[in-house]
Amino acid sequence: MVKKLRFKSSELDRTSPFDPLATRQSLSAPRHSHAPRRGALFGDRYVLREELGRGGMGVVMEAYDQQASRMVAIKLVPSGSPRNAVRFAREGEILSRLSHQSISRVLDFGVDAGHFFIVMERLHGRNAQMALKDGPLSITGVVHIMREVLEALTYIHAHGVIHRDLKPSNVILLDERHHSSRIALIDFGISQPDGGGRLTTKGSVAGTPSCVAPEYLDAPEERSSVIDERVDVYGAGLLFYTLLSRRNPFARDSAREAFEAILTSTVPPLGTAYDRAIAMAMHRDRDRRFKTIAAFSNALAL
Repeated sequence: MVKKLRFKSSELDRTSPFDPLATRQSLSAPRHSHAPRRGALFGDRYVLREELGRGGMGVVMEAYDQQASRMVAIKLVPSGSPRNAVRFAREGEILSRLSHQSISRVLDFGVDAGHFFIVMERLHGRNAQMALKDGPLSITGVVHIMREVLEALTYIHAHGVIHRDLKPSNVILLDERHHSSRIALIDFGISQPDGGGRLTTKGSVAGTPSCVAPEYLDAPEERSSVIDERVDVYGAGLLFYTLLSRRNPFARDSAREAFEAILTSTVPPLGTAYDRAIAMAMHRDRDRRFKTIAAFSNALAL
C-alpha cells in the first residue's frame, strides 16, 4: 500500500517553525519493509533499476517512471525511526518548493513498503569528491563550480532555506551533454528553514563532522538560534578551500578530533588570489565572516 505524505498549508509555510511532533502522525508508514532491489515497484509507478549511491540515511537508485515514461532518481530511506521520518519529510517539503537550475528538482515524494521515497530528476554526472580522487581540478574549473554553488545558495537563502552540509560529495558535476548548468547542489536532508525548529537531539551535531561550522561547537545549547546564512558562508568557504587543495583541512579519524581541529587548528593559505576571502568566510567568529553569500561572492569577484 502506498501512502502519500500530505501537509496542511500551515505546515508548508516557510515562515512557521517546522514542528516534528505536530507532523509525526502524518508520517506513519507500514511496519514491514523490504530492502530496495532491482525490479521492485515503488509508489505504484517507479521501477527500480541500478544503485546510484548509498549513505548513512539510505540509498539512491535509478528508476523508470512508468507514468511519465522517463528515467528518474529515487532516494529511499527506511521508515523505522520517527526522527528519520521527520528529517526525510522536511527534505521533500523543502526541495519541492525550490526551482533552480543548480538544485536537484523534486518530482514526487511519499512512503511505500516501509520506505520513504523522494523522486528527483535523473542527474548525469559525478560528485566533486569523486572528481578530486582522479586528480586536482584547475583553478578555473573550481571557480566555475563555486560560481554556480554560490548562485544556488543565494537562491535558497532568498527562500528561507539554509543548506548546512556543504561538501564536495554534495556537489554534482553535471554532464553538459544532458544539462544546461555545470553543477547541481544535492542532499538537503539536514537543511533548515531560516528560523525553523531543531531536528537534532539536544547535544548532538547534524552534518559531516569535518564540515561543521564552529558556532555549533561553541554553543551546543543554542544551535537553533545560531543557524543563519553565515553557516553556509562558512561551508562555502570550506568547500572552496577543499576543491582547491583536494583535502578538507579538518578531516580526522574521529568526530571528536575533527571538532577539536575546527576550534583550534590554523588553516594554511593556498597561495591563490582567493585566500583572503576564503579565510574571512571560514572565520571561527561568525560575526567576522561575510554576512551573506552575495557578499562572499562579491569579494571573490566571481
